[in-house]
Amino acid sequence: TSNTVAYARARNKRPFLLHCHGSYTGGSPLWRLFVYTYMKTLGSYTLTRSDLSVALSPSEAEILKRFGGRNIRIIPNAVDPSELDTKADPSLFRSRRQVGGRKLVLFVGRLIRVKGVHLLPRIASLFNSTGEDVCFAVVGDGPMREALKRSSKRMGLRNMVITGRVSQEELSSAYAAADVVLAPSQSEGMPAVVLEALIFRKPVVATRLPTLVDYFAQTCRFVEPGDIHGYARAVRETLKNPPPESALTEVERLVAARFNWARVTDEIVNAYRELTQREEVTRPQ
Repeated sequence: TSNTVAYARARNKRPFLLHCHGSYTGGSPLWRLFVYTYMKTLGSYTLTRSDLSVALSPSEAEILKRFGGRNIRIIPNAVDPSELDTKADPSLFRSRRQVGGRKLVLFVGRLIRVKGVHLLPRIASLFNSTGEDVCFAVVGDGPMREALKRSSKRMGLRNMVITGRVSQEELSSAYAAADVVLAPSQSEGMPAVVLEALIFRKPVVATRLPTLVDYFAQTCRFVEPGDIHGYARAVRETLKNPPPESALTEVERLVAARFNWARVTDEIVNAYRELTQREEVTRPQ
C-alpha cells in the first residue's frame, strides 16, 4: 500500500506520511535478503517520496536514513496501562493452569511463525530433559495453535501449558505470576508484549531487535533470532539472576510515561497536523 501511495504522491502532490513498523532485522537469511532487496528498490523509492517518516526508535531511524529516509520523527509503539491490572492475583493463573509453585516462563501473543511460536516446544524441551522445575505457558491464539499442541505432545513435554485466548483478568494474572516473559519473535518492530511485561516489572528475554535494545538494554536479555540454546541459556540466567527490583521499577515508570497510547497518539496526530498545515500553506490559491 505504501508503495502505491508513494507513486500517487508524485502525481497529486498531497502530503505523504510513512509510518514504519520495524521488521528490518532478524529472521532467516532468506528473509534478510528479501528485506535488503526490497529496501534498496521499492523501499527506497517510497522513503524518498515521503514528506515525513515515523520510526520506532533511533536505530530504526538510522536504517531509514541509509535507504533515503528524510524528515524522520521517532515515535515508539505503545500500550494502554489502564487495561492492565498490575495488582492482579498471580494465584488465579497458577491454580487455573496447574502451574503450582514452578518457575513460570510466559509467552503472550498471536500464534504465528514470525512470533517464534515454532521455537517454544524446542526451548521447553531443553528444560524438560533436565528435569528443571520450570513451566512454559503459551497464552494466545492463532493458526499455529494445533501444530503447537501436536509438537508438545510428540515431544512428551510435561512443562508446557497452551491456554488459547484468555480474559483480560487472566492475562493480568499471568503477567503477575510470571518469573520471566519470553518474546522470541523472528522479526518485528516493537512487541507490545515486552512493554506489557515491563509494566508488570517482569524480566524479559527477547530477540535482539534494535528497537528494544535502544530502550531496554539494561533490563532485558537479548538473543539472536532462532537461537534455541541462546533463549534457554538467557532464561536460565534470568531466573538465577534477575535484574534488580530498582531497575525494573525504573523501566516500568519509563514505559508508563513514554510508551502509553495517550502520548503516542498525540505525537502521531501532531505529525499529521504539521503536514496538512504545511500543505495548506503551499497549496496554490
